[in-house]
Amino acid sequence: SSDVCSSDLPRGLGQSEGPFPSGRVGGAPFFFCFLLKDTIMKIIFLDFDGVLNNPKFLRSRQQQGVGVHQVDPEAVKRLNRLVGSTGAKIVVASAWRHIWDPHDLGKILEKAGFQFGSSIIDRTPVGEATRGQEIEEWLSLDPEREVVNPDHESVESFVIIDDVDEMLPHQQPNFVHIDGQVGLTDENVNDAIAILRMKL
Repeated sequence: SSDVCSSDLPRGLGQSEGPFPSGRVGGAPFFFCFLLKDTIMKIIFLDFDGVLNNPKFLRSRQQQGVGVHQVDPEAVKRLNRLVGSTGAKIVVASAWRHIWDPHDLGKILEKAGFQFGSSIIDRTPVGEATRGQEIEEWLSLDPEREVVNPDHESVESFVIIDDVDEMLPHQQPNFVHIDGQVGLTDENVNDAIAILRMKL
């Protein structure tokens, strides 16, 4: 993260009041430096088709168009539990990212009952690579890029949720393989939560 602790702060900020320790490091209070330097994030690399829907659901909605009509509200309820219990942020790995940007995808999911539209922060790079290679490229990008990560948080853990296994060998421990005929299940969510609790 950026070294905010070396910058000047308003005089008197955080000095020995309440439970915080007194004293300063590089011009900033100890507690302020601690909070800034330990900001971390968990990432969900999320596929849509076969995860937030399944063939049976799509057949029932085939006359209603694309977008929100292709998102199963029952799967979204499970996604709510995953994000709500972990505070994770979402990077879209789905082919849907070719059509909609992360903001629009958040709005689509919100219409289906998703409670954390703003948690969708980015999408994986678009190219000819496999899904695993695209995820690897995203993880290797500069974590301090302002548009995606204005708080300069570091990635503590990540989980990949997809119905197609194109993951790299070292990504397998972070991969929850969804049955595309069923979609996201409660068991899948439990597995994803357990993975996100593991630090890199």
